[in-house]
Amino acid sequence: RENLILQGHLHQMHGVVLKERVNTLLKIVDLEDAADKRSAYYSGGMKKRLDLASTLVHRPKILFLDEPTTGLDPQSRATVWSYLKELNQEGITIFITTQYLEEVDRLCRRLAILDHGEIVAQGSPSDLKSEIGADRITLGFENGNAGAGALKDKAKQVLGNLGGITEVVDSDEGIVIYAKNGGFLVPDIVRAFDGAGIKLASIGVSSPTLDDVFLKHTGRRIRPEEIDKSRASGMFGRRRR
Repeated sequence: RENLILQGHLHQMHGVVLKERVNTLLKIVDLEDAADKRSAYYSGGMKKRLDLASTLVHRPKILFLDEPTTGLDPQSRATVWSYLKELNQEGITIFITTQYLEEVDRLCRRLAILDHGEIVAQGSPSDLKSEIGADRITLGFENGNAGAGALKDKAKQVLGNLGGITEVVDSDEGIVIYAKNGGFLVPDIVRAFDGAGIKLASIGVSSPTLDDVFLKHTGRRIRPEEIDKSRASGMFGRRRR
């Protein structure tokens, strides 16, 4: 609580207005029960929530947030998302860096994908997903990563004889195919692979997602361990009293 009050004083906020603002923010970030405890003993997720609340005390017109929900549980994350939407509707411009593509899809009107420090794609989530222009068919191979390179090459040769496929991309699990009316193509893929002696462990069809957009422009997906590393680093941020 004292950290938020201090932030308010730095922005010339006092009295009842500041008290109500602090209480509101503590409720939003679910720190009411720990409001009067020393933040040095907060968990990493609690410190992240305190950082977020501190940036919101004075109701800024432009807000820059670096992975604001990393380390939060799903319920707290949904609460923060809801509040950020409210802030945006009130006229606050918000810039967010995040590795959660679901977060981007739900919150952002425009996004930019960075790869090795370069912007490789930008636009609205719906526009970028529509650029894929095809269903996604994911193929997993029965023998996993054993001989993955040769197996993928053989699979691509087989797929080259099928019509309706717009793009084939390697993935960690196997191969991702982009094709119009992907559901109708699945039986042809299964028959072709069976004839070539390629055994499938899994096959799935879905509409394009931002994960597909990221894969298309960077050649890789955001892996869970990358988010975990970011989450771990967030546990050792600036300490507050």
